[in-house]
Amino acid sequence: MADPAPAAYFSQSLATPLILAASILSILWGVVNAVLIRCINMNDPKPIEDALRAAEIEVSDAMPSNDDELETDEDLVKKSPNLILARMKWIGNQITDGAISFLN
Repeated sequence: MADPAPAAYFSQSLATPLILAASILSILWGVVNAVLIRCINMNDPKPIEDALRAAEIEVSDAMPSNDDELETDEDLVKKSPNLILARMKWIGNQITDGAISFLN
C-alpha cells in the first residue's frame, strides 16, 4: 500500500500566518530588549555595590587604573564595584570588537 500524499498530513492554512506572527513578535521582542538595554547606565557602580551588600560581601572602593589594564588580583575585583564595572566594560568592548571583526 502506498503512502498517502504529503498534503494529507500537512495543511498550509495556518502555517503562513503563524510564521508571520512569530516573525513579527520576535522582531518586536528584540526592539523592546534593545531599548531596555540602552537604558542601563554603564557608568554607575551603585547597583553593583547594592548587589554586593545584599550578598553580604565586603565592599572595597578600589579604582581601576588609568592605563586601561585590568586588575589581576581577583580577590580585589570581587569586592570592588568600580573594578567589576571596569571588567564588564572591557568584556563588552571585546565582544563588540569581535563582532565587528567577524562581520568585516
